[in-house]
Amino acid sequence: MKQSPLQPVGEQIRLARVAKRLSLRGLAKSTGMSATYLSHVEVGLLPSPMPDKLTAIARELDLDLDSLLEVGNRWEEHAAAELTRRPKLKGLMKVALALNDDDIEKVIQSIRRDDQPEVNVRML
Repeated sequence: MKQSPLQPVGEQIRLARVAKRLSLRGLAKSTGMSATYLSHVEVGLLPSPMPDKLTAIARELDLDLDSLLEVGNRWEEHAAAELTRRPKLKGLMKVALALNDDDIEKVIQSIRRDDQPEVNVRML
């Protein structure tokens, strides 16, 4: 399902869930979250879920995780958690911090897999 970057996270989740003909209870069961929690996220009564929950939701609904993290203002938290979980990323980050934007873009293009979306460094 095509996501709109302007739609709130909850609305994107609801639209994707409905498109997959998945009930709130079904999504709750498959993600380990409560149906009440998911309902509150969908209607905007709760803020965007934490990155680990967004990851589970995105995986279940075939949504783009990066888009959900960005719209939900959770990308930085996700990156921080990944840096903690994967210590070698810290070394990569240290090297990247010394590069200018053009060089970073070249590095991204050289290591990007074919199934990954294009990244515009100037938008980050």
